[in-house]
Amino acid sequence: MDRIKGRGRIWILAVLCVLLAAATIVLTVLCVRAAKDLQEALQTRDRLSVSADTLRGELDSLNVELDRLESERERSEEDLSVKTAKIESLEELIDGLNSERENLNGENDELTAQLEEANRVADLLREDIESLNRRVEAKREAASVLRERSQKLTEAVESLEGELSDAQDALDEKKSELTDAKKKLMTTQTELKVAQSERNDAQNELEDVKSELDDTKSELDDTKTELKDTKEALDASEKARKTAEEKLVPAVMEKKSTASASQPAAYNNAEKTLLNTLANAPDRWDWTDNKTKLVEVKATVAYYTAAIDGSEELAYNADTILYAASLIKAPYILSVLREIENFEKTAEREKAGKIVYRSWEKKYDLDEEWVYDPETMKADGSGEIMNKAAGFRLTWRELFEYALLYSDNIAFSQIYNRFGFTSFNSLVWQLGIKGQSAGFMYLTARDCGKFLGEIYRYFETGSAYALWMKDLMTRSRYGEMIAVYYPAGTVAHKYGWDVNAFHDMAIVYAEKPYVIVIMTDYEDGGNAAFAFFATVVDQTKAVYASK
Repeated sequence: MDRIKGRGRIWILAVLCVLLAAATIVLTVLCVRAAKDLQEALQTRDRLSVSADTLRGELDSLNVELDRLESERERSEEDLSVKTAKIESLEELIDGLNSERENLNGENDELTAQLEEANRVADLLREDIESLNRRVEAKREAASVLRERSQKLTEAVESLEGELSDAQDALDEKKSELTDAKKKLMTTQTELKVAQSERNDAQNELEDVKSELDDTKSELDDTKTELKDTKEALDASEKARKTAEEKLVPAVMEKKSTASASQPAAYNNAEKTLLNTLANAPDRWDWTDNKTKLVEVKATVAYYTAAIDGSEELAYNADTILYAASLIKAPYILSVLREIENFEKTAEREKAGKIVYRSWEKKYDLDEEWVYDPETMKADGSGEIMNKAAGFRLTWRELFEYALLYSDNIAFSQIYNRFGFTSFNSLVWQLGIKGQSAGFMYLTARDCGKFLGEIYRYFETGSAYALWMKDLMTRSRYGEMIAVYYPAGTVAHKYGWDVNAFHDMAIVYAEKPYVIVIMTDYEDGGNAAFAFFATVVDQTKAVYASK
């Protein structure tokens, strides 16, 4: 039992020894492997240490580089901030430039349109100049013929005066003979009382005296006839002298009135009287078709009047298009003054309130100085500037005054060359002006009435420019036209006086304001035209007084 236990222990010990040997072998192997791994680990550690040192060096370099980059980043951020500010400033500048470019493009388009319109008006003006040249030539020819005719009439008058003197001498002689015959008759009658025998002889002598008296009476009748013919010739000569300058194309027109049967009888009668006067205007002189003789023809007359609100209208040939002459100046200047007002409402100003004019806005500076150059600023017709010497100076504001006060053509041409026709064309379209279809210088009497209504409404705004224009049109009193027949300061008007044109249009500040337009083809006025205007104005007053 003990042996078995001892053997068992031995086997256990043997197994344990084997196991221990195996474990030793395993541990040895493991130790070898561990030593190998440790050596490899040490080698790896050495390599890693070297790598770590290298990496530390690189890290230090990187840190230095990072510090440098950080410094550069900070500088870059500062530069970026500065450049960002510059970019923002540049963007604002670019936006401003784009805005300026758009404005310039718009201004360029406007200038192009104005240039086209200026070219169109220049063509029209050239046509007008050619027409005026032809008319001037015709007028020269007419003047030459009239001078010849006047010379002949003067010679005829002198001859007739001589014949009249001779006839008067003959008449005096016959009167003397008649007186002698009467004395002789008385002597004969006395002799008959004392000498009956001489009666037959005395009777025969008396019959002879009666015969002589009959002859003398016949001669007196002939002399009276000659005197009558002479007087008629003198009257015809005087009439020819007064009306020979009135030469325009004849026209036959219709008359139109808005008078109602409901109006008072006095009003209707006044209206009929006025329309009758218009329809029977004095004739004017014009050439025959072959230009060899002056004859009297019917004058062309257009008339329009209405209360300022458009009611109580009375018209005669009011829609006939006529050459307007200087009437066009008032509505054109109205459109320009409105344009200036609109500009000044939005214009850039200095702290003191003075307007800052950019290059394309200088045209609105009415205080800018203008210098007269007769070589480049010629203009025919009415005005004061044409009589001034080169270098004569005005402000643009004074040019406006010359255009309205004196109807100065040079001043007006300078104004429309400066401001163009954009605003005026807009006004024409707004009011439905008909005469402009024939050209810038053409209107109807009704067109003038529309313009006057718009001018009146502009005056009522009370703006500085409106009151200035009203003052100029009120102070303008030229010729024997509409304004002279009303109290001073109660009429704002614009006249037009040129070849084939004698017109006036006015706003009358009566108890109920009204407009009146008279357009005729009397040439350069004359006594007949002045008298006709006076009659028409008086009868227009009667129409409004009868309401």
